Amino acid sequence: MLARKRVGIVEGPNVSRMGCLSRMDIDGFELQPLRTIPVHRLGNEDRFWSFSQLSADSNYDLVHATNTIPLNAKRFVVSFHDDPARRHVTGKPWQERLGTRILSSPSCRAITTQSEIAKRQLVDRYLSIGMTEAAKKVIVYRGEVGDSYSVPRAAFAAVDARASQSEFEGPLRLIFIAEDALGMGLLPTLDACESLRAVGTDIRLTIVSTLACGVDTVLGRFAPSRESLHNRIRSANWVKHWAPPSRRRVRQLIARNDLIVMPALDNVFGWQLVDAGMEGCPAITTNVFSLPEIVENEQTGLVISLPKNKSECWVGSTLSDSVKRDAIIDANHILRDQLTILIARLNFDRGRLRELGMAAQAKMQLMFGQAAAAEQLRQVYCNACC
Repeated sequence: MLARKRVGIVEGPNVSRMGCLSRMDIDGFELQPLRTIPVHRLGNEDRFWSFSQLSADSNYDLVHATNTIPLNAKRFVVSFHDDPARRHVTGKPWQERLGTRILSSPSCRAITTQSEIAKRQLVDRYLSIGMTEAAKKVIVYRGEVGDSYSVPRAAFAAVDARASQSEFEGPLRLIFIAEDALGMGLLPTLDACESLRAVGTDIRLTIVSTLACGVDTVLGRFAPSRESLHNRIRSANWVKHWAPPSRRRVRQLIARNDLIVMPALDNVFGWQLVDAGMEGCPAITTNVFSLPEIVENEQTGLVISLPKNKSECWVGSTLSDSVKRDAIIDANHILRDQLTILIARLNFDRGRLRELGMAAQAKMQLMFGQAAAAEQLRQVYCNACC
């Protein structure tokens, strides 16, 4: 029997979802946390170059680094977490030169992103600054998300002759999850729910968010005050608000609901939708950035189209304040009206809602399930070690 190759795992800043790499079971490989010595702090913590590290142990066949550079690894793979195009180095010239040399060197075997759109943007970025060799190494590795924390909905949500009528009755339970509640579309979500409740639709909404407001959101200075947003939510007895609990608790909350709503304006990967899909909870979202890769319109959920720029972001995200206000108003009208129509449609057709949920669960298991992620990572490691 061939000996398993040793892979040292190095985690840089802003690593959350990929932090479980060392616990993954990859056929033919043994993954272990790698002892390192951080030797540079070359930028703010949101950038790829925040930490550059020296390995304290060279007895590894391969190093897999996330959001950091293993300076002395003989063979390594680098993973960008979340949005690599925004995190890419914009530091001093010598940092640019060092990074270009390391990522273009034969030691760097692969550079992974978590979405196809992130891959395209990173390749374009590298080609624009002459990093042709690095551009050839960019591939997609989405990562692994645990299976359902609850009983899989596919086991009890099948829409067939045996389904009881009571399964399709009662209030429609929605959940909204976002750290940046305004950028992820909380205001049009509330507007749509209020419109539907005004005509007698029984809707309950669970909000999981810090409800942060401020000029650093995508709405900029046009964001409502935190106090007004809190007052609006407190006055609605059909809304429950949770400060963000543990991820396990979030998954349990998702499993109690029928539909996740995230009509995002800001560019985001959409981990909330992945978690929801794993619980068999379909989504209504937008066509911004990587969200359409997670939710297929009319197949695993519903997607609202917003006008986008060449970076696949909502067109208003980069506008100046002089014209941004009108873009926000237009986008909120689109989202409110479409959400009202789509939520009403799924409330009327609960069977379709269940079908979308089962399809979402199947898709997420293929994209992010433990077995799928392990096999994809095994192929990355095999190619890197050859």
